[in-house]
Amino acid sequence: MAQEQRRRRARRIDAGVLARIDDLAINHGLGASAIERALRDDEEMRQRGGASLRTIQDRVRELLPRTSGGDAWRLEDADPDEGRAVLEVLAEMARVTNGKRSSLSRDQAAWVVRIDRAAPGLLAWDRYRLAVAYSARSARGEPTADLDMLVGFHPWASERDNNAYRRAIADGAIPEPPRHLLSVATPTLSDFAEVEKAFGKLRRQEEGEKPSD
Repeated sequence: MAQEQRRRRARRIDAGVLARIDDLAINHGLGASAIERALRDDEEMRQRGGASLRTIQDRVRELLPRTSGGDAWRLEDADPDEGRAVLEVLAEMARVTNGKRSSLSRDQAAWVVRIDRAAPGLLAWDRYRLAVAYSARSARGEPTADLDMLVGFHPWASERDNNAYRRAIADGAIPEPPRHLLSVATPTLSDFAEVEKAFGKLRRQEEGEKPSD
């Protein structure tokens, strides 16, 4: 019942607002209260209706569930192929987020393995982001056609593939993924720099230092 109530609340929110919540939680490491403030301070998000703190809390819990105890993925429970794929992603998570993220749920890890097999050449951080998106949508029973097409077109592989992917979106042939996942199509060093800067700022704040711009 509680899960269905959360789904109903999420369905009432503008898709752009949900995408912004996902971006702030995954790529900037913000908690629910900080995300609520960010949405409130963003004119576009206000015009789109924003989101209540409770709804944001539900969304963040679904995206980034606590992985303590039996739900956390462990190498001792994995087969050799799975271990390589997941450990590579865990190492990249720890590096990019300054240690704030270094664990996955079993379901997220399973998605990492699926994506690793379906999308060779995709960067580890992007495999993590896609795994989080797939896992959350699967738990909510939501469609994944936009994610499937992103993986299927593999636009990160070459300029030709990237152009074909963007043309298909522009023509309305395939659905566009959330904005915070569009950079998966053409990952650049600047994408990682922004994420690392965000998590570095969080670390300095937690240590009581004045963050630099």
